[in-house]
Amino acid sequence: MANSVKIVLADDHPLFAEGIAMLLNSIPGIEVVGIANNGREVLQLLQKEPCDLALLDVHMPGMDGIETSRHIKKTYPHIQIVALTMEDNATIVEKMTNAGASGYVLKTADKHTLHQAILKAIQQTPANNIKQIANKLHPPENNHTTANLDAQFHSLTSREIEILHLIAQGYSTPQIADKLVISPKTVETHRKNMLKKVKVKNIMGLVNYGIQRGIIKLKP
Repeated sequence: MANSVKIVLADDHPLFAEGIAMLLNSIPGIEVVGIANNGREVLQLLQKEPCDLALLDVHMPGMDGIETSRHIKKTYPHIQIVALTMEDNATIVEKMTNAGASGYVLKTADKHTLHQAILKAIQQTPANNIKQIANKLHPPENNHTTANLDAQFHSLTSREIEILHLIAQGYSTPQIADKLVISPKTVETHRKNMLKKVKVKNIMGLVNYGIQRGIIKLKP
């Protein structure tokens, strides 16, 4: 397809990879140009197939998603990376982000969540390309602009942001309640409100959102 966002996908489970590829190819403006079983195959594909984004399984034999991300960013800094994994684990998010990933999606996510993660990652492409690529991903009638995403960020209260920071540091609900001198039930209420506001389904989605929006700063 001409003028489409080109994606290279890597996962060591062929049936799963083929299913994801079919799902992505059903989205207007997206084209999967290659499927790999591991990181080394990804790097070989990138020598032949120009792409805008790499969707990488974190755990792959030979060369995992973290090492692959480092190689991609060193050789192809313009390519955005989204991590794909079964693990709802903040440590994995941090490792992938430090390696160059712009987004993180659980393998249990639905089509809309995956689509949104790709859009957000693509929006981090150099400014002269953002509008062109973002328009490919969303027809005008369904467009989710950066302004909409910023509005979601500004809708978080100072208390919610405080709780989000503690969640990202690995504190449990009782620990957060103890630190902030509030009840565990209040913490849970704030967490549920945040999930609704930023339109994610779980805590990892919140952490990922916080990293992408600059609310959570990762150590270098």
